[in-house]
Amino acid sequence: MSRVLVTLTVLGFILSSCRDGTKPGDAGETTTTLAATATSPPSDVTTTTPVPSTAATGPGPLRCETVAFTPNSEDAASDVMATGLSCADAEAFVRVAGERTSSGGPQELDISGYHCVRTRSEQDPLPQAFYECTNGSKKVTFVRS
Repeated sequence: MSRVLVTLTVLGFILSSCRDGTKPGDAGETTTTLAATATSPPSDVTTTTPVPSTAATGPGPLRCETVAFTPNSEDAASDVMATGLSCADAEAFVRVAGERTSSGGPQELDISGYHCVRTRSEQDPLPQAFYECTNGSKKVTFVRS
C-alpha cells in the first residue's frame, strides 16, 4: 500500500511539472527517483516461547530428565523439576535420593543437605510418591515410582 502511494505521488509530481511544457531534466532541473519498499511480516512466521535451558540456574523451575534406577522398569523418578540449581545437579541429587525413597517411601527425610517431604501418594495406575526437597533457595521435586 505504501509503495503504491509513493509511486502515485511521484507520478503526480512528474505529470504536473510536464503540464507547463517542461520535462524533468530540462534546463538545469534535476530528477530524483524515489524508491519505497513496504515490508510486511511473512505469513509463515511462527512465534515460539523459549523453553528454559536444562543448564541454567535461573529463578524459575527447570524441567529435567527422568532418572531411572533399574533399567527397563518403572523404578524411576519422573517429573523432575529444579529451582535454583541446574538440571545436572538436580538429577545427581535425585540419583542419591532414589536410594532412600520409593513409591511407598518415608514421609520425611534429610538427604545431602536437603529436607525432603512426601507431599502425596497415589496408587493408580502404579504406586507413586511425590517428593519436594529443599535446601535454602534450592528446590527439587520429583515423582518416585
